[in-house]
Amino acid sequence: MGSVVMFIFYEEKSSGTYAKIIVAKRINGKKINQTTNLGRVLDKQRGIFENREKAVFTFTMVWQSPK
Repeated sequence: MGSVVMFIFYEEKSSGTYAKIIVAKRINGKKINQTTNLGRVLDKQRGIFENREKAVFTFTMVWQSPK
């Protein structure tokens, strides 16, 4: 079993700020990144994004302790 880290990566472009979710895994010493585009950031503090698939939506990451 490897370790897993999940975070939101923000990128500044000339047309605005964009975000993606990155899930970084390390399995047997090998690093694997999975990315999901959230789209354009409309309000970073409130987690409001816009993309073609979901139009305008909110997304937050809440940590829950393993049971």
